[in-house]
Amino acid sequence: MVNRSELREQAAKAEAQKQPLDAAVLYERAGDLERAIALYTRGGVPTRAAQLLESSGRAPQAAALLTSLGRHLDAAAVHDRARDYAKAAAALLRGGQRERAAAMFERAEAWSDAAKLYASMGNRERAAQLFETAGDRDRAAELRGVAAPTPGETTDTSAPVEVATGAVMDAGQLVAAVVAMLRAGKVDDASRLYVTSQEDVGYGILAAVAGGGPQQLAAAKMFEAARDFAKAGECLEGLEDYAGAGAYYERADDAFMAAEMYLRAGDQERAAPMLDRSGNPAKAAELFEATGKLDLAAACHEKAGHVLAAGQLYAKLGNPGKALQLLQRVPREDPGWLRASRAVGELLAAHGQAAVAIGRYDEALKGASVTEQTAPLFSHLATCLEQAGDLTRAASVLRQLAAWRADFEDAGHRLVALLKRTAAPATPPAAAAAQAPGPAGSKGFDQLQGQEVFQALSPAQLRDLHAICEVRSYQPGEPLAEAGERASALFLVLRGAVRVAVPSAQGPKVLGNVGPGTPLGLVHLFGAATNPARLVADGEVDVLAISAARLAALLAADDQLALRVYRNASKSLALGLLAGGGVAAWVGGAG
Repeated sequence: MVNRSELREQAAKAEAQKQPLDAAVLYERAGDLERAIALYTRGGVPTRAAQLLESSGRAPQAAALLTSLGRHLDAAAVHDRARDYAKAAAALLRGGQRERAAAMFERAEAWSDAAKLYASMGNRERAAQLFETAGDRDRAAELRGVAAPTPGETTDTSAPVEVATGAVMDAGQLVAAVVAMLRAGKVDDASRLYVTSQEDVGYGILAAVAGGGPQQLAAAKMFEAARDFAKAGECLEGLEDYAGAGAYYERADDAFMAAEMYLRAGDQERAAPMLDRSGNPAKAAELFEATGKLDLAAACHEKAGHVLAAGQLYAKLGNPGKALQLLQRVPREDPGWLRASRAVGELLAAHGQAAVAIGRYDEALKGASVTEQTAPLFSHLATCLEQAGDLTRAASVLRQLAAWRADFEDAGHRLVALLKRTAAPATPPAAAAAQAPGPAGSKGFDQLQGQEVFQALSPAQLRDLHAICEVRSYQPGEPLAEAGERASALFLVLRGAVRVAVPSAQGPKVLGNVGPGTPLGLVHLFGAATNPARLVADGEVDVLAISAARLAALLAADDQLALRVYRNASKSLALGLLAGGGVAAWVGGAG
C-alpha cells in the first residue's frame, strides 16, 4: 500500500521546486484534494481541478472555477450534471449558445426566460406557447399578432402546415413547419426543409419536440438525414438512448460527449477510444485494460505519462525493449520506483543479464530491510544470485526473507532446497555426537527443548539437534566470541552469566549480562557472516554450543525441521535488529 505521508513529502518537494502539476498528482494520490485542486488550477489544468471539486460533491464551486476562467460551456455541463438547469442555461448564454440556453431554460421550467430567448431568435410560435404556459396570455397574443382570446375561447393550432415552394419564412415559421412535418411522419420532407433553410433553427426544433418520444425520435432521424449528427445525438440523449446518442456524437466528431454517453450506457469498450481522442488518456487506459486491449492501454498510459504502468504492460505484451525504456524512466522518488526496479530486474534476468539485474537490485535495496514493498525485490534478487552462481549470498538473502515471512514466495522451501545444494552431506546424528569435541550427553537437553526457536519440534528432531551440540566451559574474562570475527556457533547459556558488548567510537559499550536459558547468536540463522558483539564470560560459564555449519547441514537434511526453526526464529527477532546488531540481535526469547 502506498504510504500517504511519503506522497505528501514528495508533493511538497515538487511544489517547492515549482513543479505544480507533479505536486498536484502526488497530492491527489495522497488524498489531499484541496492542495491538488489549487495546484492543478495554478498549473493550467483547471478541468482536472473542476473534476475533483465535482467528484467531491462541490459542483457549484467547480462551475464557478470554470466560469472564472471563461470556460462557460464546461461550466454549463457541470450545472447540467448537477441538475441545476437554470444556471446551466445562464452559462450557455455567456458562451453564446442561445438556442441551447433556451432549451435549458425549458428544462428548468423557467418558461418566461425561455420564451424571451425564442422570441429574440424569431421563433415566435414557440415563444408564444411558453408565455401561455407561464400564464402571460397577453404576451402570447402579442407575438401571434391577435388579441388575447376571451375566457372560454380556444385557438385552433392543429391546422396542417403547408410550405409553398420558394416561400420565405422566419425562424418561428420554419420551426413550426418542420415540427408539423415530423408529427405527420414526413421525415424526408422535414430534412429537406431543414437543410435548405437559411436560419439556424436546430435548437428551436429540439425545444419544440422535447418530451415527445415519437417526435424526438423522428427529429433524430431528420437530423441524421441532414447530417447534423450532434443534434441527432441530443435527441436520443433526451430519450435516454445513451448508446445511440454516443454513436451520433461520435459521427459528429464530439469525442467528449460520445465518451460520456457510452459510459452512461455501460459500454466501456466504445468509451475508451473516445476518452483517448477527447484528451483523457489516463481514463482511456483504465478502460482499455479492463476490456483486455492491453496494447492500447499501454499506449494510453505512456501518453498520460504513467511510465510504470505502461512499462509493465509492454513487458506483459512481450516487448522488453520498450518496457525497459519506460521502466528506467521512473524516478527514484516515485512511490512506484521499487516496483519498477523489480520489473527491470526480471526483464534483465529473463534475457540473460542476471549480473546487471543484481546491480539494479543492490542499488534499490541498499540499506533497506524486508518489508511488504521490498520483499518482492529480495525474492528476485535471490533468484538472480542463484542464476549467477552466487549460492552463498542467495542463501543469505533467502534467510532474511524467511525471517520476515517464510511463506512469502515460498522463501522457506527455497532456502531449504538451496541449503541442500550448498551444504556438505549431513553427518549422521550418532556420528556427529561422537565427533563433537565436548559431547553434550544429556546435559542441556531440557534447556534446548524449552527454547522458543526450537518449539514444535518432534522428539526425534530434538534428539538430532541435541546430538550436534557440545558443552563448552569458560573461565572469568574468557571470550566466547569477538566482535567482527567470523560467526561460527550459536550458544545457549547453561550456567553463569555472559557479558555482551558492542564496538563504539568511545570503545566497547557494555549492553548487559545474560544468564542461564538465554540463546545467543540467533543472527547466524539469518546470514550474519560476522559476530556483531563481543561475548565474555562474567565468571565461570557453561554453554551449549551449536556449530553454525553443522546446524546448516542438519537443516538441509530435514525440510520440516528447517521450516519450523526459521519460522520460530523469525518470531523472536525483528529483522531490523538482525541486520543492525546489538544485544537484541543476540538475545532470543528465553525458554
